[in-house]
Amino acid sequence: MIAILGCGKAKLDGLHRARDLYTGNLFRAHLRLAEALAPRLIYVTSAKYGLVGIDQEIDSYDLTLAELGRAELGVWRRDIAGRVDDLADHSELVLVLAGAAYASWVDGCHRRTVRPLAGMMVGERLSFVAHTVGSP
Repeated sequence: MIAILGCGKAKLDGLHRARDLYTGNLFRAHLRLAEALAPRLIYVTSAKYGLVGIDQEIDSYDLTLAELGRAELGVWRRDIAGRVDDLADHSELVLVLAGAAYASWVDGCHRRTVRPLAGMMVGERLSFVAHTVGSP
């Protein structure tokens, strides 16, 4: 299984591993859930950097998908789709733990993409993760 997490607005300043850069409660909860489900690989979707490995070092930034132009968004989506396709063989499950804005762009990248938290509000997601894998 591969997990793809949405990035978060709350970030540390400077250069950090993706797992440490994003500090928001929702990102941290999604990461705990992904790690508990033991996926083979964990990645983060970033408006600036595309798809990055959870332990890849990236610099802090302030950019969202809503700020990308139509052409830039198309390039971003094709990059994500290509990377997911390269990483997952055609039978592997791709778990998407991201808000609707990011998850909708990841959907369809792979034929076995699942979004178990789709439709849940932030509080519901946090509660689900706490009940499933416990609090930090």
